[in-house]
Amino acid sequence: MCLVRSYTQDDTVDEQPESRQIKQKIKQLADLDDRSRQQARDFLLANEQAALPLLVAGLKHGDSTIRGACADLLGEIGTEDAREPLVNLLRGDHSRWVRSRAKSALARLPGGVPDGGLDERIPPPADTLNVIRGQQPERLTAPSSKADKPPEAPAPPAEAVTGHTPQEVQALLDQLDVRLINGEISEAIYNRLTARWESRLEALRRDDA
Repeated sequence: MCLVRSYTQDDTVDEQPESRQIKQKIKQLADLDDRSRQQARDFLLANEQAALPLLVAGLKHGDSTIRGACADLLGEIGTEDAREPLVNLLRGDHSRWVRSRAKSALARLPGGVPDGGLDERIPPPADTLNVIRGQQPERLTAPSSKADKPPEAPAPPAEAVTGHTPQEVQALLDQLDVRLINGEISEAIYNRLTARWESRLEALRRDDA
């Protein structure tokens, strides 16, 4: 008798020799180190056929950074097999950042984004981050030929803001809010930076008291 099993991430794909390494590379997509994330992306793109089922499964990962990164990679691969999972992500994910990555990925597929193009972005304010840091923000992932990768706004060391006013630090926090809404940074990065800058803002206000 022939038994037909439905596909799940943990059975059918595990029969492939490279599946364990692929799973590890998918987890690596959330690494804080730029080079580590880029190395994972390069590996997954170089092994796209084997990685495809696990990238689709990654759209349901508990880490929003991984969900968004998997959506980006599926958009780069450009397979129609990813359309339905990406549409489900676009319509059902609680994270606006993840939904923005699903939209971007769908825009690369032949059928485009369902029901029209990408949402209008919120116009960014003056780049307060660059004023405070005196340099361009790094990217969430290493530089790529793809224009729609979300940039990271990494946190500077505490001494980098010495001498700046609470108003300037508050403006930076406001800008991080806009970048999150625009899908430019992930929730994980937003939470990390916000916690650091809010701590700095509290210290400045105590000094002024």
